[in-house]
Amino acid sequence: MAAGISTLSDHPTPRWKLIFYILGAITCVLGIALYFFLADGPSSARWIKAEDRPLAVRRVAESGVGLKTTGFNWKHGLEAFVDPKKWVQAELP
Repeated sequence: MAAGISTLSDHPTPRWKLIFYILGAITCVLGIALYFFLADGPSSARWIKAEDRPLAVRRVAESGVGLKTTGFNWKHGLEAFVDPKKWVQAELP
């Protein structure tokens, strides 16, 4: 998409600015739309069948994360920091 935008030659705005403006606008629109369409948890997810919802809620509750976490939990932060899979993911790009 950025390559296509960068080929525009008849525009007074520099091409690098157009890339930021267009892709930034797309990101903002998608972010706002997903805020309204994404489920808040397994109990309100439309794509989970009604008979599977109790199982999904129980699995989330058993994982120790909880269904509604509003604050930062240092234990979970430490778990993520020492997880070797996260370090490998950080090195991939």
